[in-house]
Amino acid sequence: MVLAHKFLQEFCTENNKDCRLSQAAIKALQSYSWPGNVRELRNCIENTVIMATGQIIDKTNLPLNLPKEEAEIAGVNLPLTLTLNEVENIYIKAVLKAEQGNKSKAANRLGISRKTLQRKESELDEE
Repeated sequence: MVLAHKFLQEFCTENNKDCRLSQAAIKALQSYSWPGNVRELRNCIENTVIMATGQIIDKTNLPLNLPKEEAEIAGVNLPLTLTLNEVENIYIKAVLKAEQGNKSKAANRLGISRKTLQRKESELDEE
């Protein structure tokens, strides 16, 4: 988030604006995978500041292509009656759906190998 805040200050100064990021915007920025890396983040912040009409930039103001599943997962309150295994299964299914079934991308997002994802998927099928 250090870079996001640096870019925010830079573009606010350049555009004579006083903007700040809401907590929801910060969470959205943190959860996005940034396939374009720093350049994409910089362009995102620049476009957001230019289009900003108020002082608070919310996640709805960000020009990110966040899959709906990812945005919804961030705010989901899971019942405390679920086991850790059940929560993991729900999350794996949601990430696979968000990545449109692409196992390599899903595994990368989950921080596991593709082989581990395949094993966990087969365990899901057995249940």
